[in-house]
Amino acid sequence: MAESVILLAVAKIGAALGNEAINQASSQFKKFIAQLTELQGSMGRIRRELRLIHEFLCRMDVRNHKNPTYEIWVEEVRMLAYGIEDIADEYLHIVGQKHHGGWRIYLKKGFKHPNVLLSLNRIASLVKEAEINLVHLFQAKDRTCPMLEAFPKDKAWELFCNTAFPGDTNHKCPKEMTKLAHQVASKCKGIPLAIVSIGRLLFRRDKTKEELKRIHDQLNWELFNNPSLEHVRNILYLSYIYLPTHLKSCFLYCSLFPEDYLMRRKKLIRLWVAEGFIERRGESTMEEVAEGYLKELVHRNMLQLVQKNSFGRMKSFRIHDIMHELAVDLCQKECFGGVYEGDKHTEYIEEKDGRRLVIHKLKKGIYQSPSNLHRLRSLIALDIGTPSSSLLPLIVGMSRYMSVLELSGLPIENVPDAIEDLFNLRHLGLRGSKVKVLPKSVEKLTNLLTLDLFGSDRQELPRGIVKLKNLRHLLAERVYDATWAEFRSASGVRIPRNLGNLTNLQTLNALDAQDESLGCLGELRQLRSFRIWNVKGIYCGRLCESLVQMQFLSVLSVNASDKNEVLQLNALPPNLKKLRLTGRLAEGTLCESLFQAVGQNLYSLHLYWSELKENPLPSLSQMSNMTDLDLTSAYTGEELIFLSGWFPNLKTLFLRDLPNLKLLEFKKDAMASLERLILINLNSMTEVPPGIEFLGHLKKLSFAGITPDFLMLLRQCSRIGRVRWQHSLRH
Repeated sequence: MAESVILLAVAKIGAALGNEAINQASSQFKKFIAQLTELQGSMGRIRRELRLIHEFLCRMDVRNHKNPTYEIWVEEVRMLAYGIEDIADEYLHIVGQKHHGGWRIYLKKGFKHPNVLLSLNRIASLVKEAEINLVHLFQAKDRTCPMLEAFPKDKAWELFCNTAFPGDTNHKCPKEMTKLAHQVASKCKGIPLAIVSIGRLLFRRDKTKEELKRIHDQLNWELFNNPSLEHVRNILYLSYIYLPTHLKSCFLYCSLFPEDYLMRRKKLIRLWVAEGFIERRGESTMEEVAEGYLKELVHRNMLQLVQKNSFGRMKSFRIHDIMHELAVDLCQKECFGGVYEGDKHTEYIEEKDGRRLVIHKLKKGIYQSPSNLHRLRSLIALDIGTPSSSLLPLIVGMSRYMSVLELSGLPIENVPDAIEDLFNLRHLGLRGSKVKVLPKSVEKLTNLLTLDLFGSDRQELPRGIVKLKNLRHLLAERVYDATWAEFRSASGVRIPRNLGNLTNLQTLNALDAQDESLGCLGELRQLRSFRIWNVKGIYCGRLCESLVQMQFLSVLSVNASDKNEVLQLNALPPNLKKLRLTGRLAEGTLCESLFQAVGQNLYSLHLYWSELKENPLPSLSQMSNMTDLDLTSAYTGEELIFLSGWFPNLKTLFLRDLPNLKLLEFKKDAMASLERLILINLNSMTEVPPGIEFLGHLKKLSFAGITPDFLMLLRQCSRIGRVRWQHSLRH
């Protein structure tokens, strides 16, 4: 795991030697070019040494991992890499000051120009010392960790072959490898998780007898020399050892959460990006690369996929119990991070410079905790009972290198002005907190990537928020009704001026529509998810002009200011996958805007208070890829009949508050894939929907807000007897 720490340090040194940092430093210290050049030269040499050590570690044989001398050497490398990361962050902070506010910041705090120069000289001294230590460590590797020369039951065997060998060989083991492959598979003792793990390990490597022999011999060595681990965990440990470096950090990060904890794709990816685990790859965003990492971990059986969304995208994950135990052990061994549970905490946080802390439960204040809180880079609090009055001020005062601060759900009311001292902060999570106003000093967090205030009590954002040009995810929607049953269920934030500065935004949930902000929306061309409230009819033209410029936009929610406003949406982005519209729709919107603009790309559609007079189904049925349809107060007619062949991929149908609907009917072969049917407050419906027996894949059937008479009809209806259904009576 030291490999991952080294990669982070290499990335930070790379940023320090990048064109922007060099230009800023040259401008600020032009009278001291010689010293600056020497410092940058040392950094370059450190970067080269780190990359060489990284390559060496990646080639280490699994059998070195129980060599005490090797373990000591790796520990020294890790600590030195941590120190280099700190130095690089300090350097980037100093050279970036003039760019983000000039020397006035220092003068305001009582510092003068020479103090900054002294800081630069101190950094130069630390860099030189680190360079010397790194050279000594690299030279010591040959005598401390010599390279060793993983060496040129029917169902279990079937599972092993299906996992290890590709489809183009018909999942057959090559004849010359059969005997050895049987030996490898037999060590899994018939346990599916172990079989799949070792099979996928082989799948990723060369399908040769020599490579299989190597895996067999290393597996034998691990099983014999590591009696502290159970049999299956030995096999899983081998899978971890063979993980690419970029996946090791991501995997261990997941183990910091409690056993069986459900991890969500979006949040996990944002945390990984903020931690610096994600490499840039071509034109892909870091979030897209991170999703690829997730898929790799699932494919390698390191993470379990728990749920996909309706159109097949990964949504939530957890770690298998056995894999979680292994990962926790590795976290401690690698000094990757620690947890608090109750009033206990992992001691290695204090002893070995742990960088990450996840609070599961905490009875005592964190001020009674590790003495090296100042070295923390990440703090995540999961327990809503965590004492919060002193938590945030303490972190701000002691943990100036903090990059991830996730305090969602805590009853925090105030964010201190000193938040600006967290110059390295990339993720600030205050979701569901009691924060009403953010301090103006938030504008100094120039590295911030995610600001999550969703569901908090915030009333406004400081104007300086538009200075955070690196911001990628701004979530600040205030929710009043989580069931979305009311017309005004939530509200957005006002960002009246210079919204267009936030050109890196990928998520904006949600904006409160105003004249000033609508003209800037078109500049936000990286948006993937956008929600806007308080839209008036007169805004729609300018809104559509901006929306069509967002070529990457896949999730859109447009909400009218009141029930009388008419949404005239005559143009939409072509790549929309999820769309939610709240408010009356102009005539022809479904046919002209929806079908022609987004056509077969749309998977999810929610229409609220649309007040449609014409039956929407003929138009909507042409969107054959749709998997999720929600009509709430959307239709004033008396009949909805789903014809044969309509909505072949629809999995969820949600009909709510359709007061005039008398007949709901399903023809044979309509909605052939439907799994969930939820009917709420359909007050005029007096019979169980005809054709409901044709919905052969139905897993959930719910009737809410029904009368006792309708309940009697349901209980007497033999057509739904085979489906497990639930109900609630009308209040």
